[in-house]
Amino acid sequence: MSTHVKNAVKLLEANAPAILKQDKQLDLSSKQIGDVGAISIFKATGKNSTITSINLSGNEISSDSAGAIREALLTNTILTQLNLSGNDLADEGALVLLDGLLTNSTVRNLDLSDNGIGDKTMNLLSKVLKREEQWSECRLHSLAVSNNDFTTLSACKLVDALNGPQAILKTLNLSHNCLNDELATCMGQTLKANTSLTNLILNVSDIAGPGLAAIKDGLRENTTLTALDLRDSEAMDSKCIKDFFTGISGNTTLGTLNLKCHLSTCDDYLLDECMMERNQSIMTARKQSRQSRRGSKWKDVGLDEDFNVLSPRKSARNSRDYSSDEFGTSPPVTSARDRSSRPLRSARRQGGLSNSSFGSDLDLSFDSPPGGSLSPLQKSFNSASFGISPQAGGSSTKLPSALRRQEKTISPPLTPPHSPPPFTISPQAISNALAKKNEKPAAAAEPPVRRKESIEPKPIESKPVESKPVEPKPVEAKQPEPKDEKLQLMCSLEGCTSSKIILLKRSDPFEKVVAAVREKMNADVAITFKDEDGDEVDLDSEDTWELLLDMNLKKYKVTCKKL
Repeated sequence: MSTHVKNAVKLLEANAPAILKQDKQLDLSSKQIGDVGAISIFKATGKNSTITSINLSGNEISSDSAGAIREALLTNTILTQLNLSGNDLADEGALVLLDGLLTNSTVRNLDLSDNGIGDKTMNLLSKVLKREEQWSECRLHSLAVSNNDFTTLSACKLVDALNGPQAILKTLNLSHNCLNDELATCMGQTLKANTSLTNLILNVSDIAGPGLAAIKDGLRENTTLTALDLRDSEAMDSKCIKDFFTGISGNTTLGTLNLKCHLSTCDDYLLDECMMERNQSIMTARKQSRQSRRGSKWKDVGLDEDFNVLSPRKSARNSRDYSSDEFGTSPPVTSARDRSSRPLRSARRQGGLSNSSFGSDLDLSFDSPPGGSLSPLQKSFNSASFGISPQAGGSSTKLPSALRRQEKTISPPLTPPHSPPPFTISPQAISNALAKKNEKPAAAAEPPVRRKESIEPKPIESKPVESKPVEPKPVEAKQPEPKDEKLQLMCSLEGCTSSKIILLKRSDPFEKVVAAVREKMNADVAITFKDEDGDEVDLDSEDTWELLLDMNLKKYKVTCKKL
């Protein structure tokens, strides 16, 4: 048993809690561990509860290890990704392995590429993807069966299984197989009805003009597929390219499309021109869709044409009319809440005395009620003269508080108030008060004054101080440095959960960003990201880089695909 296998078994048996994402992954690709190492690893996997991804691709694993894999899948409840590509399982081992998915509901990604599997395995996989009868608990989201030995008939059965109402597969890789127009026709029919598939890989195929036309017809009605790979197919002449792009012009969900051809003659200039026109039309359609959704969402909230919120106070202040009265001013616009919370006296003052229509000859005298007489206080009020001028800037006479209170309490008919008893003071009380006022207080003894001895100050000799001229130092004006906000670009390869962080600036040009990503990933990659609507967009121009920056995030997650 090799050292890699021993360390992997110890890690699985320790079952230590994972801290980082890398702690949940076990990658032993191309380590030549063989069946002995695979059996040991999968026996320990059955009891593990921390590792979620296992990659054993290219390790010469045969059907002898299929039993251990099956037992691990039946008992493990946390494994989500299993990569067994580049081995020798064949139909015998693959059928045993798939039997372990009967009760497993956690495995999402399964890669059986380059394993020599045939029609028997493909027929069973079609039942697995259809999720009927005993396969209802299986929840595969990604399946890769590229470079195998199955026929077109079994591949068509697998594609037809995606038409079922319970199909949930999102990614299907059938590249490097016997793909022809018959399979493309089945795929076109599936794309019309399927609502779960988002990524379809059919590169290196024998699909010609009729098959490409069938896929085009399916894409017209499909609204979920976001990535399509048709590299190195036979239908790559100029006429097929123009017809294909014209047919899918109404589809705005397909963001990633690869039609490059390296095996036959292909007009690369025409292909690039069609791709640029399609990307531009998709971006325009998505922008209009976002604006229409935002407009319908905030239409009744009080927004202007540029979606700027106007406060009620600002709207009222801007809507004032300063030519409403003779003084050139008008009463301020107040809300219902301000008017309801204002005291009654202020409301009366604003509506009565502060009105510009009142003059200085306002008659405020009390009228005598029928069958009664005025009180002395009301008579004194009528005899007084008040000059009321509300616009004189503070020269108006305010009413006494007693009069205001009396005004509130008077209710017709008026009755003369009861006069209080006369107030009398006795002569004895007056004499006592005068005697107490004339008494002089006794003089307090003054404290002795302590004299201080006078100290003669000594003369201080003054020395002349030579003044040296001080030259002013020139002050250099510090120019404020422009703030360039930094951002983090989290790059991850397609199919991998781990990501690498690249520190960039918002002012960096698109070429620098692409160079930094390729240097970090150490490969020539195509970069994609998801916009605000969740649609996948290719980061291939300055416009798409600005679209990514418009999302205003601190961290941006992008996906890299090796070319």
